[in-house]
Amino acid sequence: MPETTTTKRLQFILDMQNNASGKLKQFNDQLTNVGQKLQSVGGNLMRLGAAPAGALVGIIKVGADFDKAMTESTAIMGNLSKVMKGDMVNAARKVALETEFSAKQAAESYFFLASAGLSAEQSIAALPRVARFAQ
Repeated sequence: MPETTTTKRLQFILDMQNNASGKLKQFNDQLTNVGQKLQSVGGNLMRLGAAPAGALVGIIKVGADFDKAMTESTAIMGNLSKVMKGDMVNAARKVALETEFSAKQAAESYFFLASAGLSAEQSIAALPRVARFAQ
């Protein structure tokens, strides 16, 4: 029986879902590894003093949250070059500096822009305008 357009679309969606699931699993494994290393670092820092260690852990957590949001948001965009990912990171951080939104929130918005059908390049261009509009 020949494949219909609907069948092809459904298969494409399933393939994208499987791809995103695999990438999220890889990311989760990486986060687990980072978490274990942070626990080790945190233990060493506690010996130096709780206040500085707490501040450093907070800074690291913000960075990790941003990285997680970027990975989850860009997973549905398919294969992106390192340059494109870097451009997206820079755009999200710039939006965080220029608006009331955090870099994590800006990174999370890429998911919704991609879900609306925008490419990575289009998402980078739209991000500042969307953030200003949302303020």
